Amino acid sequence: MRYLGFTDAVATPVGADEGIDVISGRGLAQVKMEGSRTTRPIVQQLHGVATAKEKKALFFSMAGYTPPALAWASEHGIALFQYDRQGTPQAVNTPALRLLETADARASQPAGAEHGGDT
Repeated sequence: MRYLGFTDAVATPVGADEGIDVISGRGLAQVKMEGSRTTRPIVQQLHGVATAKEKKALFFSMAGYTPPALAWASEHGIALFQYDRQGTPQAVNTPALRLLETADARASQPAGAEHGGDT
């Protein structure tokens, strides 16, 4: 999440976290490392928590997503990522792709470019 612009993202403590695994001032994420694909009700639950907390919702799943979960998340602006065993995420819907493209553009800027370069 930090690479994606949520620079204050931290893992939540183990316990009653409403299913949230990572939180920042602007966003929150759920991370699943399960053998089956993430379903729409799980994505909807994350959306409910994110809406209540007024934060951007991101979901990271190792097994991927069911077609209904992917469609629902895309319609509601939830960024879905699938990651491999090394933890490398790949955007699987448009909201996630937008976050990744913005992060990649920010990372490729020369130092100082965000402030107008040499002044």
